[in-house]
Amino acid sequence: MMRRLVLLLLIPLMVMGVSIITRNGKTDIYINNKKVDLSKATVIETTPDYTVYQPIEDENTTIVINKGGGVMVYSNGSVQISNGSKMTPQQQQEFKRKMEEFEKKMICERQALQQRLSNLGQEINNRVHDSLSNVFNDRFLRNLF
Repeated sequence: MMRRLVLLLLIPLMVMGVSIITRNGKTDIYINNKKVDLSKATVIETTPDYTVYQPIEDENTTIVINKGGGVMVYSNGSVQISNGSKMTPQQQQEFKRKMEEFEKKMICERQALQQRLSNLGQEINNRVHDSLSNVFNDRFLRNLF
């Protein structure tokens, strides 16, 4: 009985993921078994070579679509790349190189954002601490410990 319960709880976790499916020249992207609607997704960046989307289905996911048909999906630390059927081998290599550069750029930007948020949190803690110390005439720290 317990084994069945554990399996029922773990199966949805094993099924979650990203799928890129190309049929008849049309590419569909699925995140956690939900089809992504790019018409509703937020466009983060557009260049002559590619467009970057943030889908509403999962805001922690970044989708990059190359003008030649290649797709890269970055979700929860994993990357999935579909080269598309319209690209030559040279275009595929170029797309892969650009996606690796983009992934590195996104990782750096996320780390910088996390650092800024951490600094902001520390600043808020310091201000709250100072305000409470002023209100309680420095008894706040002595009463806290």
